[in-house]
Amino acid sequence: MEKQGWKTIAIIFICLFTVETFYIGWAVNFVIEEEQKINECYYDICEQYEEADFADNVCSCYSYDLNNDLVSEKTETMYD
Repeated sequence: MEKQGWKTIAIIFICLFTVETFYIGWAVNFVIEEEQKINECYYDICEQYEEADFADNVCSCYSYDLNNDLVSEKTETMYD
């Protein structure tokens, strides 16, 4: 291997490390935003319901009676 070959490898590893750092930062930010949306659905919108579900920016709230029959349902689209 040439004496200058290590510089090329070092530059490649620095670039890969930078890309990886940005990707991890984006992923952490994405997870935090999704967790905030889920918490808003569960604790703000569906506060008076027994069960809630959040998927694809749709918050669904459910309430059941003693026989586990669905009594009421509320669906709200979030973050258009």
